[in-house]
Amino acid sequence: MTPVTPTKPMTQTKELERLLVAATGPDRELDARIWAEFDGRDVRDDLERGMMLAKSRKPPHDECVIGYIDPGKRSRNFSADGFRPGPNLPNYTASLDAASTLVERVVPGAQWEVEGPKTPCATLFAEQCDDQTHFAATPAIALCLADIRATLEE
Repeated sequence: MTPVTPTKPMTQTKELERLLVAATGPDRELDARIWAEFDGRDVRDDLERGMMLAKSRKPPHDECVIGYIDPGKRSRNFSADGFRPGPNLPNYTASLDAASTLVERVVPGAQWEVEGPKTPCATLFAEQCDDQTHFAATPAIALCLADIRATLEE
């Protein structure tokens, strides 16, 4: 499998990094943003329609709905395929399985370890970058943060 190298303005990656550092627990909006980041998409909010959209950085520059609000509701639903909710949007911030699958996709050959739950910490070891050790609200978020910072370093 070819390593995923984000080709986008650094501001989106830095914003995602900031959101992961500030996270206090698993968050489906963060999961959607992580999915979009490593699927090569730019995220934007359509406040008028209550949607979060992700537009591909590569031709044909398709755009999909990754977050939407049901009529009469206040919270968003998140899905990687628009209006069909499903398990296809990984729970990166809640699941070490999902976070480790992301590591394998983004930094092939990397090894990692986590500690927690009192002080959740993740360390990523890879030839492509310096070792990344990060603390966060959960071990899965710490691993996602290490993954994001490894891509910023490349």
